[in-house]
Amino acid sequence: MDMEATIKNHLEEVYANLTGTPTDFLIPVNFLDEYIKTEDFIKIYNDIIVDKKNRFGYGHKVYTDDFPVFDRIRKRFPKLKNYFYFLKTNRVVKTYPIHIDGPGEFDSKAGINWPLLNCDSDSDTIWYTVDKHEFYYHDIQNSIFLNDDVVATELHKFNFVDKTPYLFRGDVWHTGINRKNQRDFRVMVKWELSVQNWKEAQDALSIS
Repeated sequence: MDMEATIKNHLEEVYANLTGTPTDFLIPVNFLDEYIKTEDFIKIYNDIIVDKKNRFGYGHKVYTDDFPVFDRIRKRFPKLKNYFYFLKTNRVVKTYPIHIDGPGEFDSKAGINWPLLNCDSDSDTIWYTVDKHEFYYHDIQNSIFLNDDVVATELHKFNFVDKTPYLFRGDVWHTGINRKNQRDFRVMVKWELSVQNWKEAQDALSIS
């Protein structure tokens, strides 16, 4: 089976089992603060934003092996990948197309989204149901985007607030919208888990 068919089959199974409850899309994981602090992420963010390496249109890729502060959380939760992203939007880059997470091999079904800076009620994260699963892979953006002609209907809307991490479901069509009219970036960590479905993601973080 080719990758496009694999992704479509996965999406059809996901949508067949959605109940529409908030925990279908995200679950608070405040206990992670025992292993890593928001302030640790912010310090690293301030250190690396001047570096033009590992930069995508939506932010910066950071390899955790370069920072010993991540050793403890990675040892406790080994399904965390050895890298994460600082996702950034502001008045110039205000939104991101409707997408599912994961590069071309579609290996990002879920992860931790940890809001750091300027995340509040002026920024929405929205998940959608669609009339068909038609998409394309955008190599530069490293994302799987929904085709423009697909009809998308809102399923769930959520506002992240700074310093409150969530287990985030990435294999349901979603987008982020930043309504702030400011130069300062809205910044969030996206740290993927090596899992194949939402249940595995919860198990990886010992969520009962």
